[in-house]
Amino acid sequence: IRHRIANIIHLRETAALVNELQYDRLTGLYSKGFFYRQVRELFNQNPNKKYDIICSDIVNFKLINDVFGVAAGDRLLKEIARNYEEDTRGRGICSHFHADQFACVIERSWEYTQEMFQASCARINALYQTQNIVVKWGIYHVEDREVQIEQMCDRAFLAARSIKGQYQKYFACYDDVLRRRLLLEQEIVDSMESALADGQFEIYLQPKYRLRDDRMVGAEALVRWNHPEWGMQSPAVFIPLFE
Repeated sequence: IRHRIANIIHLRETAALVNELQYDRLTGLYSKGFFYRQVRELFNQNPNKKYDIICSDIVNFKLINDVFGVAAGDRLLKEIARNYEEDTRGRGICSHFHADQFACVIERSWEYTQEMFQASCARINALYQTQNIVVKWGIYHVEDREVQIEQMCDRAFLAARSIKGQYQKYFACYDDVLRRRLLLEQEIVDSMESALADGQFEIYLQPKYRLRDDRMVGAEALVRWNHPEWGMQSPAVFIPLFE
C-alpha cells in the first residue's frame, strides 16, 4: 500500500511539474518553450495551410503597474490572454511569453486592418475605463517553414517595436522593407564608434537665453555626421551648458 501511495504521489508531482512547464501560471496560456514545440508540430501536421505569427506588447506596461498596481496589471494580462484565446479558438494557439509579451500562431484567413487591432485595444481600455493603454502588434507571415520558430517570433516583435511612438498605428508586418531598414539601422549603430574615432561628427551649438535676465543658460546641440557614404544629421538634443 505504501508503495502504491508513493507511486501515486510521484505521478501527481510529475504531472504538476509537466503542467507548470507547459502552461503559464498567471494566464493559463502555453509557456514560451512549449509554444515553440506546439507551433512546429502544427506546421508539420498541416503542410498546405498558411499561417501567421502575431506578437504583441503593451507600451509602457511598467507605468501601468505603477499607476494601477501589480494586481491590476495582472488582471490586464489575463484579459489580453482571454482575448487571444477567443481570437485563435479553432484556428491557432497562443502563448504568454513573459511580462507584457504575447504570441500566437493563427491560420491566415483574412486581411489585417488597423480597425481590427484598434477594436482589440478599445476592448482592453474599456476594462479599465481609460484610453491610456496602448498595445502594438507585429505580424510575421510564415512563408519559409525552415526558419526557427524563435526567429519568427523575434521578427514579429521587431515589427511591433518599429511602430512604437506612432499614433493610431496598431500593427506592422515584418517584410523585406522593414528588414532592410533594421539592418541599415544596425549598420549605422555599429559604425558609430569608428566614425567618432575618425572625427566624422561635427557639433554646432545654438545658444539658449533666459528672457528674464537675458542670460545664456544652455545650448541646443546639433550633431552632423559627415558619413562618407550616407551623409546624415542627427536630431537636435538640448544639453545644459551653464547652471
